[in-house]
Amino acid sequence: MTKFLLNAFAKMLNLYTKEQVEVIRKCEKLNGKIEESDRYFKRKEEIEISCIEQDVGKPFICISNEWENPVIGIVLGVEFVSAARQPVVKIYDFISDSVKIIFGKRLPFNDYNLNAILKLDPYERWNLMTCSNLKENKTKINTDIFNAEEIKLILHNRKFYIVINELAEAKKALTNFNADSIRILFLKHGLFFDNR
Repeated sequence: MTKFLLNAFAKMLNLYTKEQVEVIRKCEKLNGKIEESDRYFKRKEEIEISCIEQDVGKPFICISNEWENPVIGIVLGVEFVSAARQPVVKIYDFISDSVKIIFGKRLPFNDYNLNAILKLDPYERWNLMTCSNLKENKTKINTDIFNAEEIKLILHNRKFYIVINELAEAKKALTNFNADSIRILFLKHGLFFDNR
């Protein structure tokens, strides 16, 4: 009976045993770690979004992990995928004439980078971009892989070089350059993308 009274009295005075204090301390420490982890991932996501937003309107080369042509195009903005709302790059690909979502690395577009990438087959490109050490993979999918001349001809025919020059000029002239500025320029050249 006295133990019951002591426990009741301790609860009324918010007194805890040594074990209870240790459990509370561990719970608070765990909560602090969870909050710190949440802050870290939120900040990391903000940095990723900021990096993508800085690249809007700039030309890039992106390499797929599949046997296909490189993606050569203009960054349109940020797209959020999966339940975790992972930020990824949305890019207009001049080779396939479509909008694509890019999960991998981007290489700034210039003729030097383009020529270097086009000398490699698709798996060599992927190994180079990811710095992976994959074994040679002979699996080739029935996809037309364009050679360097064909890719440059496609870029020329789809006005890629004209568009990137005009985008660079527009970025200098406009204070509020955004996806709508890109859309207007694309429409001017008969190109279209859906920015939803």
